[in-house]
Amino acid sequence: MVGKVKVAKHILPTPQPYYFDEPKSFFSKRINGEKFHFFYRNEDNKTYLAELSIYRSGNIEITNLPKKKIYKFEDLDKLIENDTLTTDLNIGEIVTVLNLGSFKVVSGSGVDIKSKMKELTDKFNELNGRENSINKCARIFDEYKQNPTKKLRDELKYAYEAVPEHQRIFVGTMDTKDYKVRQVIYGDIVKKEWEDDYGYEYPYDDMPKPSDE
Repeated sequence: MVGKVKVAKHILPTPQPYYFDEPKSFFSKRINGEKFHFFYRNEDNKTYLAELSIYRSGNIEITNLPKKKIYKFEDLDKLIENDTLTTDLNIGEIVTVLNLGSFKVVSGSGVDIKSKMKELTDKFNELNGRENSINKCARIFDEYKQNPTKKLRDELKYAYEAVPEHQRIFVGTMDTKDYKVRQVIYGDIVKKEWEDDYGYEYPYDDMPKPSDE
């Protein structure tokens, strides 16, 4: 509330960020990136809801601050280590949303910062034309279904656990989520989890077991 008016800031980080590779050139190319939300503890002793833009060059821009910050991808580990960049806040911490207002944290928690960094790494790989962890896991799962072996099951386990935890439901379809993948990897414990959660029989009990087991 601002006075008696309800105001909101969209949670989806759009539009897509970009810069021009040669801004003074008539033939300058527009370089697109991707944008994420983080919390940034600034040198003015305020915590901001910031937007982090990442580009295929490894350049990082952090905006929605009083002054834009520019880093390289490898700088992020240090920012996380010293708690400047975070996804989780302290109870009682005050967050400023630039040009809008501020609020005090009274409860809740964020996505684990290590998982969020995996998501950033995935996006950096995508921007550079490389396979991300979700697509890699889905590809190995398809290979396993065509040729179920212990080797491919082990590769699937490694690939699945490399996916950011908050994004693992996307390795399957909207209906199956990650249940089929997890059943192949972890076995009947997944069926029990489903039946405990939903109260009816597990519907995806058709995954092949390794032919060489």
